[in-house]
Amino acid sequence: MRHRPADDGALPALPWQGALVGALLVLFIRPAAGFASLLGSRADARERLVTAVFGIRGIGSLFHLAYALGHSDRFDAQAERLWAVVAFTVLPSAVLHGVTASLAVRHPDRAGS
Repeated sequence: MRHRPADDGALPALPWQGALVGALLVLFIRPAAGFASLLGSRADARERLVTAVFGIRGIGSLFHLAYALGHSDRFDAQAERLWAVVAFTVLPSAVLHGVTASLAVRHPDRAGS
């Protein structure tokens, strides 16, 4: 009998390529894109970096994937893998940022005082 994804969770469907994409998104792509988007702001480099690294993400990814899958059958064949990649990307992001956020936010405050 085949297990449904809900029985096993999302991560068993995660291919190594999806894990690689998730790691690159969390560690490099998202922070670089966030930093670049703030280049014209009045914030100094340290503030831009903290905002880029710890900016909004995660829940939005889950919402957008659910919305897309609910409004189109185009990706039905890949839905299980898509959920796995998004879940994998959100999970380490939440853990990493939860552990480091308070230190990173306090550091710019001390530097500015």
